[in-house]
Amino acid sequence: MTLTCASLNLRCCRSLNKVVRPESTQAAKTAFRHTYFSKSDQVRLRARPAFSRSHRRSVNSPDVQTNAIVRKMPGESVLSPITIGISERIEADSEFWFKMGVEICFDQFITGLTNLAVLGSNPWLWSTGAIAQAAMLHFTALFNDAVLVWYLAPKVGTDISSPKAQISHCFQSGPDFTLADRVACWFSKFSLYSAIGSMTALLSALCITTLTARACTLQYLATAFVVGAISLGVSSNTRYQIVNGIEILLYNAFPKTLARLLSAAFRIGNNFLGARIFLMIAAFAGL
Repeated sequence: MTLTCASLNLRCCRSLNKVVRPESTQAAKTAFRHTYFSKSDQVRLRARPAFSRSHRRSVNSPDVQTNAIVRKMPGESVLSPITIGISERIEADSEFWFKMGVEICFDQFITGLTNLAVLGSNPWLWSTGAIAQAAMLHFTALFNDAVLVWYLAPKVGTDISSPKAQISHCFQSGPDFTLADRVACWFSKFSLYSAIGSMTALLSALCITTLTARACTLQYLATAFVVGAISLGVSSNTRYQIVNGIEILLYNAFPKTLARLLSAAFRIGNNFLGARIFLMIAAFAGL
């Protein structure tokens, strides 16, 4: 009986040794890679250096999980960050689309009136350069309005690198937001909006000089660059932060319908004020 058990144990050990042979293990790994990973993932797996026994760690350790390959989900696309951002903003503020729509529609209306006053009341008589200039003004207004509403809108979700929620505008309610946080928020938005404003103003100036008879000089481009940075980074940043703060009071104090009407009125007035301030800055700079 003892010899029989010993014989069975020896056979089991031999069979186990056959299963865990290095070449069998390597073949199994290769088959697994080809089955569950794409070609690019296979290349990265093969390029990873092998660890010695002293460096082998548990699969459940945080650093191993962090370095694991994360495959793209079948439904994920390049638009996923935008859709996630929209969902986060709507969850934090159900009036997000209303504010975005009011801002864009009325600013486009004001831009159209400005084009009619400057280029002529009959668009059919406009030259090709005038049409291109009007289209460029509409595009820059649309883009600037979108980024102003988008980046100042509160959103649900916390940056994992920060111990508390990220503040979106200076007057956002929250017990963890200090005065230093609110001041830092203004300067953070200033750096963002000044960069965006300078780039859109420079692009608009290049298009105008290309499609019209206006000379494209370095001084003109530099002036447009500075005016765009000041207009969006200082004027628009400050005005829209205040509007967001006023809207918090309106939606807390009045019914939704009345709060919407007052919000739209404040945003329309803000657009007219912003157009006036922009004309003053441009005239002072000599544009």
